[in-house]
Amino acid sequence: MPGTINGYIAREIVLKDTEGNAVAGLNATNITVNREEIDVTTNDEDGFRTLLGEAGQLGWEISAEGIVRPGNLDLLREAFNPNTSLTKYTLEFPWGDEATADWFIGNFELGAETQEAVTFSGTFMSSGIVEYTEGAS
Repeated sequence: MPGTINGYIAREIVLKDTEGNAVAGLNATNITVNREEIDVTTNDEDGFRTLLGEAGQLGWEISAEGIVRPGNLDLLREAFNPNTSLTKYTLEFPWGDEATADWFIGNFELGAETQEAVTFSGTFMSSGIVEYTEGAS
């Protein structure tokens, strides 16, 4: 059937700054939504685990890899600066949804092999509420 969408293109998951500019050079992105359970099991459950119907702690983590380019030097400088803390980014999904939050850059690695592009990898951890907005589709 023409026009049927069977999936989404990974490159359309884009991390953008507050001005709507893509954090340039990303070529691999993994997203983890952490939802920590609250165990309320008592002896009354005959050994079966019982969980509260809401998470005790929520958080998002983005593991990203990319190529160092002039367009993402601000990101690198932020990661290298010990005095920076949180930066607002929006994660856009190809199905039209968005997740906006303040992000802390955790582990960060710069790769520089002879005769290869300079690369980076890093972890972005959400701080506070992640505003998740559903798109029109």
